[in-house]
Amino acid sequence: MNLDGSISTDGDRSATASKRWFTDAAGRTIYYPYGAAYSGYIVTEAARERAIRAADQRFEDISKPFAPYTYGLLLAVTCIYYYFSSSHPLLACAAFPAALVLAGLIAWLARRSMIVPLLAGLDRAPAADPSGRKPLYRAAYVLLALSGLIALVLHLYDLRVATIAADSTTVDFYPDISGGLLNAGIFGLLLLGAIAGMRKAKTCRVRATAAVLVLAVLALIPAIEVAENFYNPQPRIVLEDVTLSCRWKLLWFDVTSVSLRSGSRGRQYARVEYAVSHTAFGDVTRTQDCEIDGLTVDYTEVYDAIRKRWQVAVQGQPAIDSMADKPTTILREKLRRIPLGTSREEVTAILGEPIATYPLGFGQVQLYPLDHAGKPSGLTPEAWRVVAVFFDERHWVDRLAAYRLNNGKIVDDVSHETLATNSDYYALSVVLLDPLRSTSAQAKK
Repeated sequence: MNLDGSISTDGDRSATASKRWFTDAAGRTIYYPYGAAYSGYIVTEAARERAIRAADQRFEDISKPFAPYTYGLLLAVTCIYYYFSSSHPLLACAAFPAALVLAGLIAWLARRSMIVPLLAGLDRAPAADPSGRKPLYRAAYVLLALSGLIALVLHLYDLRVATIAADSTTVDFYPDISGGLLNAGIFGLLLLGAIAGMRKAKTCRVRATAAVLVLAVLALIPAIEVAENFYNPQPRIVLEDVTLSCRWKLLWFDVTSVSLRSGSRGRQYARVEYAVSHTAFGDVTRTQDCEIDGLTVDYTEVYDAIRKRWQVAVQGQPAIDSMADKPTTILREKLRRIPLGTSREEVTAILGEPIATYPLGFGQVQLYPLDHAGKPSGLTPEAWRVVAVFFDERHWVDRLAAYRLNNGKIVDDVSHETLATNSDYYALSVVLLDPLRSTSAQAKK
């Protein structure tokens, strides 16, 4: 079979149109509206042939001006993928086939409206080149195999996470690996295409080799990340009875509010506002954003879990009733009654006996527990806080401060500044590093 070269116009449009017309061994003219790989129509009437050729050429003339917009569509799809890849990877990946299907459907409907009415009553002819469908079948098989592999890996990952979470005493949220799998799959397919093109290319071997290397690196990076998360799953967010861990760590008792915030590229965050001090001499609040999407569960479930655990903590539910570092309004009211210049006797009358008293220069410092019971049993050293009342040489209040431990260092609970080794460092270290010994020693007195 040969191409029918009867079309007299030049250019790509004529070449494209001519590929749909064939002459078989019997000399019959056959029109293949969707290419030689699919069945066609036997055109025996000259008038019908001219009408079909004119409509075919008219479709090419109409569609050619829209060809440059294909790059715009590709750019839009790429932007959608970039925007949603971190928060909704499956939705982002669906943008590519959706765009292809949409563009193909529009072209098919436009061509059908112009060509199909002219084909009514014509006899069908078998495909001239059935092998032309093999690349399409191979692509479908590869995509089907890749989809099955991704689904299998995600299922096995969910089983691993469920097994680990079953033995955990905390509420853990693990990262989603579907985005990494999709990125590795996309770049892997591009890599296979580049390798196939490099084998066929007779020139520009250096450029083709560079493209293969770049695509190999781009496919390998997400694949390594997926493998690491699969073999050693680590939770990104951990909700404990006492603390919230999300790339940083906070005590629930320090949290003052939790709100939902949208970020760039469709990301969702739980904005946590926390007080750096619960004392009466100035609460200072700061905020931290915890990314709650890109996990194995929907971000709304993560946000609801964070809010619920925080509300349980601040309302004093049984989950935290055993903790003794919850600040109380009683102590706060007492501290408000201690302005600078208050005598030591008045401080003792208001706060009671301190858990420890140490000399400081010409004065002294008295330490009080920042909780309602003064008994740090059940507390970790990191959760233990003390109020320090500093007196001058006349035994009048010189200043108030609150201290806590952070990674083994004594930190001002208001300014978050690390306390250097000085005269009051020893007193604070004794109380903060071993609160039980301090309270028991004071009880013996």
